[in-house]
Parts: sequence; C-alpha cells; structure tokens
Amino acid sequence: MADQIPFSIAEKILTKLGSLAVQEIELACGARKELKKLGDTLTTINTVLLVAEERQEREHAVENWVRRFKDVIYDADDLLDDFATYELRRGGMAGQVSRFFSSSNQAAFHFRMGHRIKDIRGRLDDIANDISKFNFIPRATTSMRVGNTGRETHSFVLMSEIKGRDEDKEKIIEILLQSNNEENLSVVAIVGIGGLGKTTLAQLVYNDEKLLRVAKLEILQLPSCCPSLSELEITDCDQLTIVQLLSSPHLSKLVIGDCGSLKSLQLPSCPSLSELEIRDCDQLTTVQLLSSPHLSQLVIESCQSLKSLQLPSCCPSLSELKITDCDQLTTVQLLSSPHLSKLVIRYCISLESLQLPSCCPSLSELEITDCDQLTTVQLLSSPHLSKLVIRYCISLKSLQLPSCPSLSKLEIIKCDQLTTVQLLSSPHLSKLVIGDCGSLKSLQLPSCPSLSELEIRDCDQLTTVQLLSSPHRSQLVIDSCESLESLQLPSLPCVEGLWLEGVREEIQWQIILVSSSLKYLKISHIYGLTSLFQGIQHLGALEELRIYYCIHLNLSDKEDDDGGLQFQGLRSLRKLFIAGIPKLVSLPKGLQHVTTLETLSIAGCHDFTTLPDWISSLTSLSELKILWCPRFKLEDRSKIAHIPRIDIF
Repeated sequence: MADQIPFSIAEKILTKLGSLAVQEIELACGARKELKKLGDTLTTINTVLLVAEERQEREHAVENWVRRFKDVIYDADDLLDDFATYELRRGGMAGQVSRFFSSSNQAAFHFRMGHRIKDIRGRLDDIANDISKFNFIPRATTSMRVGNTGRETHSFVLMSEIKGRDEDKEKIIEILLQSNNEENLSVVAIVGIGGLGKTTLAQLVYNDEKLLRVAKLEILQLPSCCPSLSELEITDCDQLTIVQLLSSPHLSKLVIGDCGSLKSLQLPSCPSLSELEIRDCDQLTTVQLLSSPHLSQLVIESCQSLKSLQLPSCCPSLSELKITDCDQLTTVQLLSSPHLSKLVIRYCISLESLQLPSCCPSLSELEITDCDQLTTVQLLSSPHLSKLVIRYCISLKSLQLPSCPSLSKLEIIKCDQLTTVQLLSSPHLSKLVIGDCGSLKSLQLPSCPSLSELEIRDCDQLTTVQLLSSPHRSQLVIDSCESLESLQLPSLPCVEGLWLEGVREEIQWQIILVSSSLKYLKISHIYGLTSLFQGIQHLGALEELRIYYCIHLNLSDKEDDDGGLQFQGLRSLRKLFIAGIPKLVSLPKGLQHVTTLETLSIAGCHDFTTLPDWISSLTSLSELKILWCPRFKLEDRSKIAHIPRIDIF
C-alpha cells in the first residue's frame, strides 16, 4: 500500500521556518544559513510531491523515495517542535529567548541542534538530488510559503495600553491562589467570542507579581492531606531545590520540568505511580526511586548534570524508558526490569558503554542515537528483541549481537569507526540497513532465512560481503561501496528489486546473474560499465529498468553490435528510464522487440538526436518523455501519433 504524503506537515514546517521564535533561535544557534537552505530544499521537493504521489503506486523506487521523504519530514517537524518547546518553557519570546540562550545550556543546545539540522538538511539534499533521476516534472500544489501566517502570542503586554481589566484580573488571581481546599487544583477557563480580550486578560494574570512570587518557590512539601492526588505537574520553578512527597497513595503521574535549581529527587513509596517525566532540570545529579511497583513509563530529558542512572528492582513494571539530552550521563544501570520492552537513549554524548544484562528478557525495541563517546554495546540475552537501531555513534568500533531469535529489524547508520558487525543467529531478521560506516571493511551474515530487505550504503572501505542462505530476500540495495571487490552470494531466486549504485562493474554482474526473478533494476553511476550485453538477456520477469549516469555505457547501434539481443530477452519490460548517458545517440534497435513497453523516458543525454521509424511498432507505448536533450529533433511526428502522453522539452 502506497504511503500518504504529509503535505500539511511540510507546509507547517515552512511556516515554522519563518516564525519569529525560530528566527530568534536560529540566530542564537548560528544556523540561519542551514535553516534557510533546509527551507529552500523543502520548497524544491514540494513542487514534485503531487507527481510522486501519483507514481508511487506503480513504481517501487518512487515509493521508497516517498518513504524517505516522510521519515525526514517527521524528523524536521520534531526538530522545530523542540525549538518551540525550549522557547515556550522559558517563558515566552523576545527577552526570554536571550535569557535562556545566555545560560549554561547554550553550548549543549548548540551542539545538539546544530548536529540535527545538518543531518536533516543532508538527508533532504539527497532526496532533492534524486528528483532528476526520477524525471519528476514540477507541478504546483496548494500554496506553501515561508512566513508567519498564523497568530502567535506570548507573555509580553504593554500595561499602559490596557484599561478596565483590573477587576477581572484580581478575581482570577484570587481563584488561583485560594488555599481553603487543598484537595482541588484550580483551572480557570476564559471564554467568549473573538476580540473581547481573552488573551490580553490571560497575559495580565500571567505577569502579575503575586503569581510570579510562586515561581520563586524553594521547597515543595505535599503532606498526607492530599490522599486523592493522582496527577502532579511542577514546572518553571527556577529556585525549587527540594520536592518532598510524604504520602501519595493514588499519585499516578508526576511531571517535573524546568526546575533549574533542583539537584536531587527522591521519591518515597508511590504504589500507584505509573508515569514519571523529568525534563530540563539542569542541576539535577541524583534520581532515587524507592518503591514504584506500577511505574511503567520513565522519561528523563535535558538533565545536563545527571551523570549516572541506576534503576533498582523496585520498578518491576517498567516497560518504557527514554533518556535524551543528558550530556554528562556516563552510566545507565538496569538491575532488574523484567517488563522493560522499549529503551531509547538519544543525545547522551558522554555515555561510553551500555550493558544490558539478562534482567531485561522482555526488551523488544532498543534505539541508541547520537551518543558520540559510546564505544561498547553489550547485549547478553534478548530473546524478544525485535528492533535495534544504532545511529550516529561515531566512536562505536564493534558490535557483537548474541542470538536474537526475534530480531526483525537492524539498522546501523553513521558509525564512523565501526569495523566489525557480528550476528550469530537471527532467524526472523527481515530488514538490515547499514549505512555511512566508513571504517567497515567486511560484513559476514549468517543464514537469515527471513531476510527480505538488505541495504548497504556509503561504506567506503567495505571490501568483502558474504551472504549465506537468504531464500526470501526480495530487495537488495548496494550504494556507494566503491571498494567492494569480493561478494559471496548464494542464488537469489526471490529478489525482485535491485538497486546498484557506485559499485564496480564486476560486482554488478555478479549480483544480476544470480537474480533471475528481478522485476525492478536500477543501475546508476557504474563508471566502468560499457555494455549491457552480458547480463540482462535472462531477466524475463523484469518490468522496470533504470539506467543513470553510466558515462562510458554505449547503448547505441554499431555495425558490429549484438543485433539488439541485449534487450530481446526482456519479455515483461514495461518501463525504461535512461538518464545521463553521454554516448546515447539513438535508441538501441533491440527495443523494437520489446512490445510490452509502456513508458519510455530519455533525460539529460546531450547527444541524443532522433527517434527511429520503428518506434511506431511499439503499440503498447503510452508515455514518452524526452527531457533536456538539446540536440534532439523530431522531424516526423506521425511515428509517435499513437502515444497518448508525450513530453518533449
């Protein structure tokens, strides 16, 4: 089923890039140019989204392109949401932004966000670069523009311009500060039609000195007089140093955020606590949980002074643990977490090792991202681990996985020093992605009977790949592995999609010759390739063929050529795309025998001059595109009169 393109999210991102808050933050981060380029690239991609949406139903490669776009667009949206969250938590725009970015958080924030911006912009650039490969023709979508089109509010209000609201303001403040009913937390709704001044009134209340004094709270003690309290949120208490909960038998959710002076947190027995979130507590060094038998979700975010985290056996119900943006965290120790199913660690740049003992038998998903100092990941026993993702761990040198009988997805991206990946037995592994591992020299995969997708990208030093039996492999991608010289492959009877880009010619033929069931084949940037004669005649099931930027490839007819045999075996071919082939002068005459051909596209072939008379015999041809071929001339249009859709420019 085709992916739905998130048009609205792309539009929202372009709008956010023009907002005042992002403009302030990007100046502080020194990232104005990066974000400007990101916006420009997204605008370019936007012009072809409608075309991509139409074609992804029919073309596997376009469907993959759309999937890549969705992944990066959601990451970009998360990035800008993080910008907005940081700004909002610090109390508004304008002066509040400068106060935050002049604090001790500045260096860490710069590092993390700068890294993420570069990553997202690079991925968007790669997606935009593929537009020419797919011959997308720009088409207008709904209007999208970079700019602040929505209404944005903040806490600043000019007091001299506000008249007649003092009485309403005092009434609301009295309600908020009343203490005669300790078991109820007050919420005041301000309602009315647009233009009455609801927002202005809320701003007046927010800035009142009596409420601002609450933000200077240093000690919070909740006595036993709140036995029914189920949710507690403590945020923006900059001087709070102590949180003391005496008895909270029904407390199920606790959120502590933006308490910059809080140094330690000790929670007593909270028998009903199921969710705990701690974020932006810059001075927090210690988190101690005594007894939380029902705690299922723990989130620790942006606690820059936290150096170690130890979860004892008092949290037997913990199922999800997420730790992000803790720059000084060096140790994570899990003693007993029998129900932990998801562990996410991101942007912990001081974390050096991670050891998960056998006390995590239920772990099914593990993600480690942007842990720059991480050198070791040790998994002892993970019988239920189904998804493992390791990204941007630039110091990780080796990865050894034990028997993971349930592992279905393994992704290793941008681990620059990784030299060894060892998999023992993974009977259910269905997808393996290895990319941007510049030091990886060899890859040996055991028998993976369920492996259906294998992607190896941008591994510059990779010289040897050994694949044992993988009878169900349906998709194989090898991209930009120019040093690959030894490839040990079994027969690939089930491979239907094959992407080969930036590899040696002999490696290309070695793979194609054992892939008899191919339906989709892309050959790109194979600079030593001169002929297709030796390898494609047997591809009788091939439906789509793409040949891009093979500068020495000669497809044109010669007096001593093969008589067009290189294409005669393609009995099922429906789509042929040729781009960036400098030696292409005319269509190979063997194509006249491919009567199943429905789509033919020639792009960026500067010496391509004319169409042969026999093109009229291709009665199934319904779409013809000839783009950016400056020497092409169509002298007789009658020979293509039978083709419904023609684009020539």
